[in-house]
Amino acid sequence: YGWIYWFPLAFITYPFFLLSTLFGIDMPLLVIPRQVSLCYTFATAFLLFKIASIYTRDNFLKSVVLLLFLSFPTTGHFSLIFGSTTQAMFFSTLAFYLTARKEIITRQDLVKIALVLGIAVATKTNALLITPLIFFIIADRLSWKLNDKSVYSAYIFVAVFFISFFCLGQVSIGDITKRILQNIMINEGDYLGVYGSVSNFFLIS
Repeated sequence: YGWIYWFPLAFITYPFFLLSTLFGIDMPLLVIPRQVSLCYTFATAFLLFKIASIYTRDNFLKSVVLLLFLSFPTTGHFSLIFGSTTQAMFFSTLAFYLTARKEIITRQDLVKIALVLGIAVATKTNALLITPLIFFIIADRLSWKLNDKSVYSAYIFVAVFFISFFCLGQVSIGDITKRILQNIMINEGDYLGVYGSVSNFFLIS
């Protein structure tokens, strides 16, 4: 995973690391990373509602979309564990929303889509799975025309995507912060394991 995943999470959880180290209060350090995943899931659900609103005005169908998403076992599983899946899911969904929301896509829109998609792939390379769909929608918005304008737009999109992926997907900063986080959720039901305390997670790795 790139630093775009590790660094913000380390920044969020570091105060709770200090709380654990200085006062022996471990629970927040165990719980907060999971809540971050849960927040990404709820944000994704909101985006799915917005996407559904593009294609239908029927509130019942919109509710069904949210129900299917939130009740899917895999969604529940990744929403309650420490991991990058929900963050990648959120940015992938955001990229799709930015692509589908307009009938006419401008170059400014392409930059936004490419940047968000780059963040998604930098977070977790599995996010590449949504790129064919996004490319298809963009090509449809451009009426599948191969001319100077569309080729230039394609260059802009590809350039922004690879620059954002390269810059945000570097693992050097991720390697530094990974040590802070890698042992928080090692074993389900036995978080401390052989370390004895949450503080020792960061001293032994």
